[in-house]
Amino acid sequence: MDNLLSVIWQEGMFLNPQHFQQNTRYLESYCREVIKQSFPEYYGVSELIIDDSLHHIGKIQVIAAKGIFPDRTPFILNHAITLDLMPEDSGKIIYLAIHLEDIKKQQISTTQEFRYIKVEENIIDNNRVEREYCNIELAKLNVFLIKQGEDLDNYALLPIIKIENINADTSIVLNRNYIPLCLNTKVSDYLIRSIDNIYFLASAKLIKLANRLNNNDQSYTIIKTKDTLWFNSLNSGLTILEQYKEVNNVTLKELYFTFISIANSLLSCEFKMAKKYPVWNIINRNNLLNNVIDDLNFYLKERQNISLTEIILDYHLYTSRRLIRANILNKSKISHCKFILEIECKHSKLELRNKLPAMLKIAGNSDIAACVNNGLSGIDIILIEHLPEELTPKNNCCYFELNKNSELWKIWKEKNELLAIHIDSQIEDVLMKLFVIG
Repeated sequence: MDNLLSVIWQEGMFLNPQHFQQNTRYLESYCREVIKQSFPEYYGVSELIIDDSLHHIGKIQVIAAKGIFPDRTPFILNHAITLDLMPEDSGKIIYLAIHLEDIKKQQISTTQEFRYIKVEENIIDNNRVEREYCNIELAKLNVFLIKQGEDLDNYALLPIIKIENINADTSIVLNRNYIPLCLNTKVSDYLIRSIDNIYFLASAKLIKLANRLNNNDQSYTIIKTKDTLWFNSLNSGLTILEQYKEVNNVTLKELYFTFISIANSLLSCEFKMAKKYPVWNIINRNNLLNNVIDDLNFYLKERQNISLTEIILDYHLYTSRRLIRANILNKSKISHCKFILEIECKHSKLELRNKLPAMLKIAGNSDIAACVNNGLSGIDIILIEHLPEELTPKNNCCYFELNKNSELWKIWKEKNELLAIHIDSQIEDVLMKLFVIG
């Protein structure tokens, strides 16, 4: 039967549940067809929160998500769903899933094998002063997790996670560069980092070009011409990326087209022909986006030297107050720099990654005491899975980037004082280094 057939309502007709069910199917199918035909690729997750606290015992847990499945069924997941994994699941994709609609079969039950789960809710009567409640049976969309390798034919699927490896102790390592099927770039931490990194490289290059172009030396005409072309292209690209960093509705296709445009614009600055990139395909999004991101990183690093500086840390107050301090000079010149913490201690790397953000406070020297004593947040630190090329990773260390968008960072930058780092006593024997890249 065609779901797009509408019920013919007539006066005096005898009503069955099937009339209302078909009317619901008609309205839902109508909306889905409008979306499919207007926006053929408009499906994916628009919000995704993964709880990594269970990774050490071999479990994947999604605690919240919302979006649109490929069959154009919208969903909001506001309760935790969990999936157990085994060592043989290394390299597999994890999906959000729902059962496909089949009007010839039962769709609603109290068990997990159906498209909808029957739940009871007390619903208020908004038309009455007494506002009485009535217990009503409702159909809740059954969203669950399923892994690659199982029979997936009867489900609408959204790929959200790729497993990098499952260790012998069943702890899970995720592929942090995997891009979930998403409606906007803010869902993917990898894309957020990539946009930030390309913005950082382009900004650093732009500043150096500006300094060169402002030099009145009229020689090296060809070099000056190339510098001018680079300057114009970077200015244009940065204007777009600055917007992308702030807004929440940039699609993967828009990002791909923008990155291609910027990449070929930079090629033209070297008097080279534009590179022909593959046509956008949402299914092949990881390969397509990673390809152009790699190109951009290469082009932006090719003609500049990014400096790496280690800040000498003061440990004099570490024993008495668990305080480490850093004297960072020339604050006016650090706007486009990255600040990376390299941390090593007795704890395992996995334990350190999970515990450290809550056990470490960073702020200006005049604000650190208030942060520690009152349990206030300091300057945020962001775990780095893939280090900048300027740093050589160590197996027993974790790396974090200081978030320069934190309010306390902005406050510290305006003051003439040391940067203070407080480490909770639960973290013992810490070895720390602070690097500035830029």
